Amino acid sequence: MNKLLISLLAFGAFSNVYAADLHQGKLESCLKAALAKHPGDVVSLEAEIEDGKPTYEFDIKGKDGKEWEVECDAKTAKLIEEEEEVKTIQEALESSIVTGKQIGRAHV
Repeated sequence: MNKLLISLLAFGAFSNVYAADLHQGKLESCLKAALAKHPGDVVSLEAEIEDGKPTYEFDIKGKDGKEWEVECDAKTAKLIEEEEEVKTIQEALESSIVTGKQIGRAHV
């Protein structure tokens, strides 16, 4: 049991080192490319290995209020996927509900 745990821990440490090696060098270029396409604030950043290739994924809150998920190839700094985040119908309804108090204040 202890040998298995040690092996798994060693593999996990090796995997993280491997992923870090693959992501060196293009973060700044990817960030510039993502923000050039969708100006705003980066809300989160993830470094991933997708189909054996290192990528960065940025969640951006655009200046226009839209939210974007942008993926960038960590080796070439080219944007490979862009997706606008949309509210669910429930979220849209909840954000548009006007209460009686709000209506009353509007008429005062």
